[in-house]
Amino acid sequence: MTRARIGSLEFYRPDRWSDMAIQEEHDFLQELADHQVPVVAPWRDQAGDSLHYYKTYRFALFPHCPGQAPELDNPSHLFAMGRC
Repeated sequence: MTRARIGSLEFYRPDRWSDMAIQEEHDFLQELADHQVPVVAPWRDQAGDSLHYYKTYRFALFPHCPGQAPELDNPSHLFAMGRC
């Protein structure tokens, strides 16, 4: 297992999203990352879980990934987004 520097912690409010909806989003981010799309997928533990629990709190850990939002008027950024 490689060590990643944790960059952010995302908490999920109770009753706003179901665990299944959150997991679907995490799985989609991982699928994009697996296809070389520049996204930040949540960290997964050894069991492959990305949604974690502490008492009544649900949360996900995301690795530190410096960057910036794409410039939508920059053709090279649009090309990179479109090749996905």
